Amino acid sequence: MIEIKNVSKYYAGRPALKNINLSLKEGETHIFLGSSGSGKSTLLRIVSGLIDADEGHISISGETVSSQNQRKLSSRIAYVIQEGGLFPHLTARENVGLAARLAGWNEQKIKARVSELCSLVQLEEVSLEQFPKQLSGGQRQRIALMRALMLDPPLILLDEPLGALDPLVRSELQKELKRIFNQVKKTVIMVTHDIGEGAFFGHTLSLFNEGQLIQHGNFKSFIQNPASDFVTRFIRAQVPPPELLESL
Repeated sequence: MIEIKNVSKYYAGRPALKNINLSLKEGETHIFLGSSGSGKSTLLRIVSGLIDADEGHISISGETVSSQNQRKLSSRIAYVIQEGGLFPHLTARENVGLAARLAGWNEQKIKARVSELCSLVQLEEVSLEQFPKQLSGGQRQRIALMRALMLDPPLILLDEPLGALDPLVRSELQKELKRIFNQVKKTVIMVTHDIGEGAFFGHTLSLFNEGQLIQHGNFKSFIQNPASDFVTRFIRAQVPPPELLESL
């Protein structure tokens, strides 16, 4: 579904991405991994059409993505940022239904779709009458996902959607998101720096460092056949030291 061909991006003459090539299958969850500044979020924004590549191109189902046709593609691509990016002056219900109203849906159709999405994300509809600041972090992320799914797009992009949540809420929401992804059967690209989270969600993982794609494949291949010492160090950096595990 998604072809990334020879994509490079520069800021002030310095490369943020260097000649990236990837093919991502439809209906699977794909993880962009890496530390801050590795280029993973920049690539996600290019896939979304928010910014253009300086070299190379990206196509979704054969159609080239660019900032010029981003408006046309917007109904086919949902983009969820950290902490949801909800409009604070709108209620949760208004946030969820915003894209549908812009698309000309009538109120009856919007109400039916909102009820369907509440059931999907397991959120009580009474929460929709509140403003974002009145909701918990987990509730805001559910609302953001509902807004993203409102027009039933085939592609969902998530930029570290769980990064701002406390560990207990994050763990619970990880399970909920995986259930939702399996149920809606969308193509998903998620950015994270957490290898455990990537392994939990991803059919494929793509690890970036300093704008370069270091390794692409499933989690098993990262463990059994690391492409470089950097891959091994990245994985080990997130595993608790043996002496800590032994003390538990």
